[in-house]
Amino acid sequence: MEMFQVTPQYLPHLLGEPDYWAPGSFARSDPDGHPKSLGRHCKERSLASLLTSPEFFCQHPRWHLNTHDIPLSVYMTHNAAHRDTAYLIVCNVAHPKRNAILRRIVEAIDCTSTSTDPDPFMLHTLIAHEIFTEAKSTITPLRRRLYDQLDMVDKYAQNPSQKDRQKGELEDMTIQLHVISQDIDSKTASADMTIMIVRRLETAHQRYRQRKYPDSLCNEVEQTADALQYLAESIESQRRWVISYKARKDIAMNLVFHLVTQQDAATSATIAREAKADGNSMKVIAALTMVFLPGTFLSSVFGMSVMEEEKRWWLYVALTLPLTVFIIALWWLWQSSSGFLHHCWKSIFSSKRPSARAKSTPDEAIEV
Repeated sequence: MEMFQVTPQYLPHLLGEPDYWAPGSFARSDPDGHPKSLGRHCKERSLASLLTSPEFFCQHPRWHLNTHDIPLSVYMTHNAAHRDTAYLIVCNVAHPKRNAILRRIVEAIDCTSTSTDPDPFMLHTLIAHEIFTEAKSTITPLRRRLYDQLDMVDKYAQNPSQKDRQKGELEDMTIQLHVISQDIDSKTASADMTIMIVRRLETAHQRYRQRKYPDSLCNEVEQTADALQYLAESIESQRRWVISYKARKDIAMNLVFHLVTQQDAATSATIAREAKADGNSMKVIAALTMVFLPGTFLSSVFGMSVMEEEKRWWLYVALTLPLTVFIIALWWLWQSSSGFLHHCWKSIFSSKRPSARAKSTPDEAIEV
């Protein structure tokens, strides 16, 4: 770290530790307090008071959060006196973009013109672009999973038959939408972090460009600035799409919740109908009991030893029939009176409500 004058803030990144801090952009100066000159000829020495040595480091977000991988961290420092730029890249050997980043770095160095100073932020831009393209491998399957669940929800909602609707399907859709929601939130956070990195890159590159080329711009510096702007706008567009996926997921979740509520209401109505049918059956059983219970009671009375000497069998019939009719009539009167009392009670309460409103009207008028 002393050889390349690496800032101590980059030490956790160098050890491969996940860091959720903001990217660092600093301008280093000489020990005497004067900024370092980025030029080496007399023509460029006149700008020494305006120029500083740029230093930028960041840790790119991980788009595959389900894998325990070391996040890719990049450190850059530019030495204007020797016209060299040092990069420290920390990542896992099995990183999916490692080979692509190495290949693009080699191609960029081979294509760099020797007549002009290379842009120190060029490799930062290439690495950020490759990391951003990694998002496609995660967002595309996420979009397909979301659309599959949306199709299943629409198909379930369009099914008119309540018998064909199974509650287990709603549970599966709810679980899948919940998992998709977690993935969308993580992708949104990664997109926000990438946007912040690119914005800080733009700011640092703009400061470097204005101080090194105050009058005219170098072609390579212009290309890097355009690439950073394109990358920032692309990430913003991707973030908007991810947010739209989240909105569609929320709509589907609300529909699933409404379908579950409707299914629960239909189940409650079915239970109420079955309970009503059971109540009718109980009424029939009660009626049959009232028909046979008086005769059974009197037969028990006449079967006692006290009544054995009596030969008046007609007395049993004469008492059983009137008693049965009396009990049935009493039950019918009780049923009729309970309904009548309920109706009267309801009418009394309904008649009291308008009067209460009428009494409250003058008070409300006075308050107004």
